[in-house]
Amino acid sequence: MLPYSHGELGWDVFTLEYKVDAPLDTIIDPDAMTLYLRAFNHLWRLKRVERALEASWRRFVCGQRTFMKVPGGSFYLCLRLWTVH
Repeated sequence: MLPYSHGELGWDVFTLEYKVDAPLDTIIDPDAMTLYLRAFNHLWRLKRVERALEASWRRFVCGQRTFMKVPGGSFYLCLRLWTVH
C-alpha cells in the first residue's frame, strides 16, 4: 500500500511489488521490474475505469426500467432525455 491522504480510495493507494529471488533475478533486472510495475499500474487504472462504466450502465438500466413503469413512458423518450444537453 502506498501512503494515502484524505479522500483517496483503495484504488489510489494500491500497488503491486514484485519480489524476485535467485536465480530469476539474474534474468529479470530492475529495468524489467519497472516495466512490469508500469504495466500493472496501467491495467489497474483500466480496471478502475471498467468498474466505473459498469456502475454507470447499471444505474442507467435501472433508471430506464423505472421510467418504463411510468404511464406513457417509452424507451425512446428515455433515450432522448439522456441525450439532451
